[in-house]
Amino acid sequence: MWEESRDYNKAIDRYLEITEQMFQPDALEEIWNNCFNVAMTYAKDRVQDVVMVLGQRLLKISKYDSAADIYEACGLFEKAIDAYIQCQKWDRAYECAQQVRPQEMQQMLVNKIQEQKKTTLIQGGKFNKIVEGGDMSGLEMLSQRG
Repeated sequence: MWEESRDYNKAIDRYLEITEQMFQPDALEEIWNNCFNVAMTYAKDRVQDVVMVLGQRLLKISKYDSAADIYEACGLFEKAIDAYIQCQKWDRAYECAQQVRPQEMQQMLVNKIQEQKKTTLIQGGKFNKIVEGGDMSGLEMLSQRG
């Protein structure tokens, strides 16, 4: 309704009033993504605030992919990487890290992704995947386990 009348700020406000108690997670994801899209298209001055609210909400309802996408779209790469790690989208996390400058920060984030991926594989007992990735510590873990 507010979008049709081109009152985009009001539309954003109404979208932001919708909470996780009102709908199921899939519906919320769609609603909040619409809010983000309206802000990106028609209310650029509100994008940062909208992303900070919606990103947290999407994480809270376990919609990590969507949270990561909106964080990344706004240049909040570290938050995006954390969300990609939560949903184990390792390639997307690495791609996101490649956008970070300076190089030292990029390397810190890549190291963080690698450590999280390794921890996840260890917890899942997937030592062979660690070795396939070139980390020989996986062999050591395999031998310790017999």
